[in-house]
Amino acid sequence: MLNLEDIRHILDLVREHELSEFELERDGLKIRVRKDALGHAVVQPVVAAPAPAAATAAPPAPRPSAAAA
Repeated sequence: MLNLEDIRHILDLVREHELSEFELERDGLKIRVRKDALGHAVVQPVVAAPAPAAATAAPPAPRPSAAAA
């Protein structure tokens, strides 16, 4: 899991290497750092649900068409 020191280190790397965007996903947590129009870093943490395994995923249910309604 990312802690505050990890996030500070990521922000330092973004500044040091003049990156416009950086994204990292680890242990179900996704963090995106991007620069806005003024060049300020914007951090967007997103909690991501683990992706289901392809072998256990059920096919999507068919959607009724507009003509059937």
